[in-house]
Amino acid sequence: NVTNYLADIEAALLGVKLAVNVMLTSFPEAEFGPSIDFREYSFLANPRVPKQVKESKLKIEMCDEGTDGCIMDNNRELTKVLKLPRNKSENQIKAALSAYKDVKIIEFSSMDNAFSGFSNKAKEMKFRNRVKRYVGIWCCLEG
Repeated sequence: NVTNYLADIEAALLGVKLAVNVMLTSFPEAEFGPSIDFREYSFLANPRVPKQVKESKLKIEMCDEGTDGCIMDNNRELTKVLKLPRNKSENQIKAALSAYKDVKIIEFSSMDNAFSGFSNKAKEMKFRNRVKRYVGIWCCLEG
């Protein structure tokens, strides 16, 4: 709710580390869309993560459509590295990744222009509303 959100912002401004607490806050799905499951950045470095999880990885290289191997093909052979054209909608990306539904880790080479947006604008607004709450406390750095 708004009161909790404002309290979290106030606490963050006062130096209290609440970033994860904000992400754990239950936001109403009607206003913010479905919840987003996440793991901390160091999750894969944890020795308790099972080997089969760590080895179940798909690397996605963003590329310019039409260049060598860079096509939207939902019937392609399974591979450990998938080249995907930039600026595709969520439906196009879902279709391209549908054969990889059992993969535990998806690693993007870059998110720069990876996603063109949602085909459903109401869904997009809910997503943006939710994510603003998640990233508003952190400062983003290019890696």
